[in-house]
Amino acid sequence: MPKIIIERTVDDYVDMLVSYFNTISNESFLKVSKGEITREEFLFDAENYLYKVLPQNRINDTEEIMVKFQSYLWGFSVLDPIIADEDITDIKVIFHNHIRIKKKGERMGAGVEFPSAKSYERFINSIATRNGKNLSLINSILSFTDNDSSDNWTLRFTIALDSVTSSREPVLHIRKLPKEHKSLTYFEKNGLLVNEKQNEYFKNRIREATGILIVGKTGSGKTIFYNGLLDYIPHSKAVLLIQDNEELNNKGKDIDYVPHPEMIFLHTLMTNGEGKVTYTLEDLARMAMLFDVDYIGIGEVKGGEAKYLLNCIMTGAIGMCTAHGSSVEDGMDKLADYVTYDTPYTKEQALEMLKRLNTVVYVQDFEIKDVAEVMGYDDVSKKLIYHHITFE
Repeated sequence: MPKIIIERTVDDYVDMLVSYFNTISNESFLKVSKGEITREEFLFDAENYLYKVLPQNRINDTEEIMVKFQSYLWGFSVLDPIIADEDITDIKVIFHNHIRIKKKGERMGAGVEFPSAKSYERFINSIATRNGKNLSLINSILSFTDNDSSDNWTLRFTIALDSVTSSREPVLHIRKLPKEHKSLTYFEKNGLLVNEKQNEYFKNRIREATGILIVGKTGSGKTIFYNGLLDYIPHSKAVLLIQDNEELNNKGKDIDYVPHPEMIFLHTLMTNGEGKVTYTLEDLARMAMLFDVDYIGIGEVKGGEAKYLLNCIMTGAIGMCTAHGSSVEDGMDKLADYVTYDTPYTKEQALEMLKRLNTVVYVQDFEIKDVAEVMGYDDVSKKLIYHHITFE
């Protein structure tokens, strides 16, 4: 019976390289990560290994294999073109061969896939190792931010390992956040997010409001709007912003952008595996009360930190935050619920105090759907009184 020869693909050889240099017995990749050897020296070792396993009739594939190998280790493998696309905000790998994206607010197939489940698993491990994260049973669900791998994007990775997924493959979600944000004027001119009247309203409102709450579901455009809104804070005011991931920034993309001179950003530090140091949003919000600031903002309120935001705005600071919700009213109700989690206040008492967040913006699918000003609190109905703004 004739011997069956299976012809390996370029991706097979890339997998072979990744597997070899990720083994415990081979420390070359670890050394280049620590800076003990240069990347060039590492790649020289990798190419020498490749020549040992590559058949003579495949030598011409060396360059393609090495390019893909480097992308695997320091880029994003098959996801490279998606990461580079400015119109794509979210990437979701459901299976190794089933990848979805959100482009200009619409969900669709990515048109790319990992060559195998093993290849995808190695990519996950590579991303985690690059960011100093330990993937294990104790860390089956992990979220972290990568500020170094892309020149243009801060990347927020959320990983669920196969130990907690029914598919028996990891699930990966990547949220792309621009390192230099675009102004609300840019979006207005391009027919996105805000129109001319809304933009003018927010430019004035950020100076007049006693607080601003931005409401919407995940991926609705809240953070993009929040970043644009920060540009309108007067440079004569002091600003402190705290957040889980480094999504808000003081770096504008417009040619005439001038960074705010006194805008401080703090972010959480979460336990990794057996690490002992953790600073939560609640810790940062408590510390924020010691700062001399005119504006205090929280990236997203989702727990006990709400009471510290409330304390800050009750002392006169202008508060800003985002929260999940399906409407102006729903978002404010949810914020009141968070205040009651760790305080003696009833929901009605929390709502009455939250009236200082007197501007509520509802964002849906990268569009401002509703804006309401809080006019007061109704003692009879125990609800806030809203005046919805029209822009016609």
